[in-house]
Amino acid sequence: MVIKTLRANNIEVVAVHNQMLNDKPHMIFLHYLGTGPALELAKAFRSALDELGKKQASMGGMKM
Repeated sequence: MVIKTLRANNIEVVAVHNQMLNDKPHMIFLHYLGTGPALELAKAFRSALDELGKKQASMGGMKM
């Protein structure tokens, strides 16, 4: 849902990866690019951060 939220707010996700094996909790790293007024970008990023605290059943709990 984080990626969907970023994309819905015109922030392009350019890379998704992890750098660790057997990490707990599992971490996914995003590279993203957004242009426009800083306030709009901040609101978009805040809405994506708000997704991190929500439970999700799909993809083993990963919020993509």
